[in-house]
Amino acid sequence: MDGGKMLTQDQSIELLTELGAELASRGVRGAFFGDDGAVLSVAFNTRRLTTDVTAVFEPTNVISETARVVSRRRGRLSDAWVNDVVKGLFPETEPAQQVVLEVPGLSVCVPTPEYVLALKNHASRVDRNADDIKFLEDFLVPRAKNNIDVAIRGYPRTATSPKAPAALANALRSVEENEYVRFTAHWISEAGNVDDEPDLTGNDVVDAVVSAASALVGMRRNGNEPEWTTRPGRGLRSRLWHPGNPRMFAYSLVHAPASFAIRGVVIEKDSLASV
Repeated sequence: MDGGKMLTQDQSIELLTELGAELASRGVRGAFFGDDGAVLSVAFNTRRLTTDVTAVFEPTNVISETARVVSRRRGRLSDAWVNDVVKGLFPETEPAQQVVLEVPGLSVCVPTPEYVLALKNHASRVDRNADDIKFLEDFLVPRAKNNIDVAIRGYPRTATSPKAPAALANALRSVEENEYVRFTAHWISEAGNVDDEPDLTGNDVVDAVVSAASALVGMRRNGNEPEWTTRPGRGLRSRLWHPGNPRMFAYSLVHAPASFAIRGVVIEKDSLASV
């Protein structure tokens, strides 16, 4: 399978089983938790096609390394077929979980379908979740409809939308700096309403990156940067931050989007394309 090719449910289960076997051979047991990608396909027995396995997983480094071993064995499978770009985007409240796949070396869990539906309804980019929402609504028809209503009403309304600038800030605070570009690129591709100002985190790089990414999304959509992105504390005033090879600094500075460069964040535009 080529990187980016669609995976069926059967292919997703086959790959996860192979990943589990590889983990077991190393004396490791992994755990996945998610609500999208292959995890959703496996959980609800759908014909949904997906390009990857997107989840929060532990142990993170071991699973990432083992997934690359599987991808190399497969030959044409993307190294990013397992990724954790949703890390930091789930609400802080712990949802009920159900195990949907249990194989040697690996278990895969998801929230209840009612909770997944509530989460996707809550997301700013409901249009991008339309197919999943329709499937989940149909899936839940045999259950009492009030279960759906209760789940949606019960979803923490104070929780940060997974597509809001504050969600990006939360995600970046939970990972190392060398992961900032990957998480930011994914968030830009999925971003919702960028007009809601997030709180300053106290990390000047995180605040500058969140502001730059939100400004870029605003410029692409309507030609305007959200007003909050121009306020004090939303950019690096006395230094430049460049996450790549120092020898690439000049190239990155020349090719960085204006919304990033003026805030002192030196990332070339190609690196901000989600893969």
